[in-house]
Amino acid sequence: MEFNEQQKTIINTHGGMICVSSAAGSGKTSSLVEHINHLVNTLGESEKDIIVISFTRAAVDSLKKKLSKLSLSFVAVHTFHSLAAMILSNAGISVSKTFPLWKVDNCFKKIAKDADTESILSWIGFQKNQGRSFNDEFVFKDSDYEDSELRVFFKAYEKEKNNENAYDFEDWILMALKELKKHSMKYRFVINDETQDCNALNIQMLKLISDKNLMVIGDARQSIYGFRGSDPSFFLNFDKEFPGAKVLNLDTNYRSCKNIVEQSNNFIKPYFKEYSHYADSVSFNQENGIIGLISSMDAKEESLKIADKIQKMIIDGRDPNDIGVIYRLNKSSEFLEAELRKRKIPYDIANDSSFFKRREIKGLLGYLQLVDNVHTDGAFIDVFSLRNEPLKFMAGSVLEDVRRQAGKNDESMYETFIDFKLPNVWQQRGITEFHNNITRLVMQKDKGVSVEKLIDNVVKIFGMEKFIKDKYPNYDEQKERIASIEVLKSFVKGNNLKGFLEYANSDNIPKKKKAEGVRLMSIHRVKGLEFHTIFIVGVKDGDFPHERASSIEEEARIYYVALTRAKQELYISQLGTDNQFINKYFNK
Repeated sequence: MEFNEQQKTIINTHGGMICVSSAAGSGKTSSLVEHINHLVNTLGESEKDIIVISFTRAAVDSLKKKLSKLSLSFVAVHTFHSLAAMILSNAGISVSKTFPLWKVDNCFKKIAKDADTESILSWIGFQKNQGRSFNDEFVFKDSDYEDSELRVFFKAYEKEKNNENAYDFEDWILMALKELKKHSMKYRFVINDETQDCNALNIQMLKLISDKNLMVIGDARQSIYGFRGSDPSFFLNFDKEFPGAKVLNLDTNYRSCKNIVEQSNNFIKPYFKEYSHYADSVSFNQENGIIGLISSMDAKEESLKIADKIQKMIIDGRDPNDIGVIYRLNKSSEFLEAELRKRKIPYDIANDSSFFKRREIKGLLGYLQLVDNVHTDGAFIDVFSLRNEPLKFMAGSVLEDVRRQAGKNDESMYETFIDFKLPNVWQQRGITEFHNNITRLVMQKDKGVSVEKLIDNVVKIFGMEKFIKDKYPNYDEQKERIASIEVLKSFVKGNNLKGFLEYANSDNIPKKKKAEGVRLMSIHRVKGLEFHTIFIVGVKDGDFPHERASSIEEEARIYYVALTRAKQELYISQLGTDNQFINKYFNK
């Protein structure tokens, strides 16, 4: 591989405090790997004196493979958590026992029956990543709860976890830091990738394991994990933290066409006025690509326009794998996913953002499948797993007992369940009520009640809106999930329940390890990836930039990450008009 002059400078460095500011698509990983190769095979440094730390297991695995190809298998490559686990293991400390989510949920529900466990845990993790305990003054993070309430949850969580002798990932880091302060462990060469995503504890660890040779690599323009406690200030102020440190740039973007690179520069540069080392990216490809603006009144219109464009591209020979659709919020994919499915355009979407795999939608479809055919075991499992009324308090073991009994009797699980004998009167009453509700809905279907009306009746009879409100205390999420029921109804065409279920349950995602088809994902997931064609969807003030974002600067960085994924074609789709990021990007 031929390296440019900036890359050669980084490859050939030999120690010292070095900060490498690497633009999107600048060949950062290749330069990093070749730098390690140079240290060992040209300068004679020992592999065992070198440690590389990155953020994700995937990045670590990729680096290990690249180093292994150069016969550099003894270089230590870790995530911060795997490094912490190694430090603790060497000290004879076991942190393998985790605190199960259901126990955390029970702990929080004792304090408030409608506690939003996931958001509280996220807040606690954020505080611990800043080195704060429940006794300390907290670092601000947006929450639906008051600090006094959160302090109670935090204290109870730590007490219950300690009673269980269990640990969370933040504990690993905190305990490893204590160990490092007691027993020094230094590496001669420390290299940290994606340093802009470091939090306060990560930075402490870097300082404790490095001596005089620390290389940090990253791009402050792509710092987008503030919600997890990351802060780019250490990276931005590296030469102030370590006077005499070198700041080197990797400016050349080998990914994107000239106008895509230049307009991305123009958008993000105003947010870095105070950074003396800022440098625009320079496009290696001097050809201009396509930059387009799509404007729609709502998400449904947007999905039709984008699906039309994608369909035409594929007809004209574009490989669906070369197309990425990315968004700030998962709800932005709802209508487009359905439209791609309807047109039989292959696509891949992460399970946690697929509209049809949302808990309430999957449950609703399960009810409808039972109404269409009560002998569908998969539908029964989906409905039982939803755990709403009247099955809300039935143990998971009941489902396993029903499954075994159904197998013995050669019956469907539904048949077995309605005749199942349970010890408590309230459980038997729940089974009877569930059976009666399904029977009523089957009778309505047989009388020709419309599919939309059946959906409304399932929602009403099984208390789906109450289920959503109980499960998701966050008002915005309640609104979004209840609205998703109306979205589901909008996909109904005609009055054919069987046909609708075939469409909604069609397995559009290929059963292969490698994702295939048009890729739909959040911008936080797309970081590090690139596509020939990118669609950024759902750009609308309030959604993107988000009205509850911690800062407009981080929202701008998220937008910049999205812009820089495109190699040759970039389409930005806005809802409504006069949206601030659209106006700034297109100089309106």
